Amino acid sequence: MYYDIIWNMSSVGRQFKKDCEYVHSVAEEIIDKRRDALEETGGSSKISRYVDFLDILLKACDEEGRGLSRMEIRNEDDAFLFEGDLDIRSN
Repeated sequence: MYYDIIWNMSSVGRQFKKDCEYVHSVAEEIIDKRRDALEETGGSSKISRYVDFLDILLKACDEEGRGLSRMEIRNEDDAFLFEGDLDIRSN
């Protein structure tokens, strides 16, 4: 815990937090725009020729018909983008 406090007080830690907030805000903006576009087209994937990962996440529902929340979609998107990139580098 002490290491986190020290890290967060450092200039590098503050810049890291600022960068993370920026990346999350951009991701959320893209998610909102795509969700709006899907709602305008009635849920069809006529936005583009291909169904991409974000379309799949936005259309995903459980047995009760509940979709993923904005935070769940952002977390999955982050994992796909950043963790997937790390896996490619390790090969």
